[in-house]
Amino acid sequence: MLRGQFSLNYVVFYLLKQFSLVALSFFISFYSIQADASWIKLTGNIQINIEEQKVKIPLSVVNLEGGLEFILTIGDTKDYESVFSIKSSAKELHLAMATVGFEPNGYIQDDEKKEPIPNSKVDLNVQFGEKTHPLIHYLSWNGNRKIEHLPFYFCGSYFKEYAKRKEYAADLDLNVIAAYPSEEMVIGPLVKVANPYQEKEGAYLTPNKETLPPIGTNGWLLIQKHSP
Repeated sequence: MLRGQFSLNYVVFYLLKQFSLVALSFFISFYSIQADASWIKLTGNIQINIEEQKVKIPLSVVNLEGGLEFILTIGDTKDYESVFSIKSSAKELHLAMATVGFEPNGYIQDDEKKEPIPNSKVDLNVQFGEKTHPLIHYLSWNGNRKIEHLPFYFCGSYFKEYAKRKEYAADLDLNVIAAYPSEEMVIGPLVKVANPYQEKEGAYLTPNKETLPPIGTNGWLLIQKHSP
């Protein structure tokens, strides 16, 4: 009788153990699915994380020298004036940023005494492989000075008449992240940065050849809420 009871207890213990392993396996699988599900893929290979208010988008290095009109542009038409390029449209990026909760600030001219919308300020990072650095790590002032601080804002561009229809200005100008403030930019600085093609004096942005990987290297642009 005792031996039979022992055998029965062993069977019950074995079944409970197997059930626990199955339950644990299910939990791990479910957690992994949930973790992956935190990133939602949109059009243009853009991914968003609504809970953490983050956006990421694939980019490529396209230029290592010269004064910059753009930091990030679309396609390969203006490679010589930019550092990075994406294949998505500016309109798609605007939609992704608005979806996770960023508010477009609009363009503020130098003479306007107006504070930017708090939720328009963003932190921009670039990831190559397992290494992630702030965007300014890959830029310099006038080709020879390190950038210590440069705030970026979601400005949102605007729609304008083009060929008898409304078009998103940033897509027409290919201006996703601007190197100096302009109405067309989706993201850019609102502080005074010189246009190297128009202004003979003032600090302008250039690629940082010491920190950038070779042209053609693929990575990710990571956009998230500004952390003071």
